[in-house]
Amino acid sequence: MKSLKIYIDSNYPKPLVDILISISNLQKEKNYEVIRWGEVEIDEIRLENSIFLVVDYNKRGLTIPVIKQAEDGYKTIVYKVTEEKPDRFEHMMTVLRVWPYIFEKHHILNASTLLTFKYGGRRLMTYTKSS
Repeated sequence: MKSLKIYIDSNYPKPLVDILISISNLQKEKNYEVIRWGEVEIDEIRLENSIFLVVDYNKRGLTIPVIKQAEDGYKTIVYKVTEEKPDRFEHMMTVLRVWPYIFEKHHILNASTLLTFKYGGRRLMTYTKSS
């Protein structure tokens, strides 16, 4: 089985991504790999075994680029941050709270299903236009 590639948006705080990479390096068997999106050429990415964690700061709904990304076949999980000045510690805790659910639910992602989680949230939700 190929390892899951988790590409993380450059809008995630670098210390948070570094911690997630460190956690992934603790695996005995490489089940997943965390990669900072932007450090890899787009044509090197294989979509079938990859998921993309992006940050969306839109107050209501999702931005058009995020929706288009999913429509183009990118399996996307969106971190909705609506706070004006998000706290770095709460950023980290939010992502760590939903981290196990990312592995549990990544298989249901496709062009018509986007998963989201909110700043301060504790679970993944299926995105609907009114979210």
